[in-house]
Amino acid sequence: MPHQLVNIAIQFARHLQLRDLDDGNYIFVGSPASNPWVLLFENRLNFCEIRSDEVNGAAKSFRNKKPKPGEREAYVGLSRTGVDGEDFATIALLPAESGRGNSTIIQGLQQEATEAAGLLLADEGGRRKLKKALALDADPKTPVYFEALLRISEVAGSPDSISVITSRTMKY
Repeated sequence: MPHQLVNIAIQFARHLQLRDLDDGNYIFVGSPASNPWVLLFENRLNFCEIRSDEVNGAAKSFRNKKPKPGEREAYVGLSRTGVDGEDFATIALLPAESGRGNSTIIQGLQQEATEAAGLLLADEGGRRKLKKALALDADPKTPVYFEALLRISEVAGSPDSISVITSRTMKY
């Protein structure tokens, strides 16, 4: 049976207030450069965007705070949007500090990577990939808090393929 969405409200990040996050579920789309609210969660995330000198064409990247064996210390993406190559995004589900809600963070190094992460979540096959990476066999009864790093192959500035490189489940 499909899940039913109730009481959804969309609002600009600039209209949100810190006390709003105490109750309810939130979805934050975009990296700190486009959505500063994501910075509130940075201390709870393993993969954090490294601010770069974009004016001079430096590529953005995610820093891996605690690399597991076989993982890189940083995942460097594309230097700008609209080009071919490999880019990265993260998806995270975290509990509210109050324990009365959850926040989902969808962020890419470039806008195409953010779009790709959203597409992965919107697609049943993509959600299966994510569940497999998190070692979930069935739908859990309680939220599983996690962070997943995605690799996006882009062609002419459009996502071509999406894979889950690594993930972390978190206990709260």
